[in-house]
Amino acid sequence: MGEEKANVGLIILTVFFPIIGIILGIIEINKGNKKAGKTYLIAAGIAVAVSFLGGCCCGMLGAFSGQAAQAALTTHLCPCFSEITFKVNNAA
Repeated sequence: MGEEKANVGLIILTVFFPIIGIILGIIEINKGNKKAGKTYLIAAGIAVAVSFLGGCCCGMLGAFSGQAAQAALTTHLCPCFSEITFKVNNAA
C-alpha cells in the first residue's frame, strides 16, 4: 500500500481539536499509512503542548496580576483600601 500524505485541512482541524488528530492518527496507522498517521499524531501533540503552556502562562499572569492589585491597594497610594483589606483578611 502506498504512503499517502496527510490532508492539510485535517491537520488544521487537528490543531484546534487534538482528539480528532489522535483518532485520525490511529486510524491511518492501522490502515498502513504510517506517514499520515504520524503527521496527525504529531500535530495533535503539538496542539496539546501549546495549549498546556498557554494555560500555564495565563495562570501565572493571573496570579501575578492579583498580587500586584493587592499590593497596589494596600500601599500608601490607597490608604483607605488598606484598612478595608486588612479588615476583610482578618475577618475569617
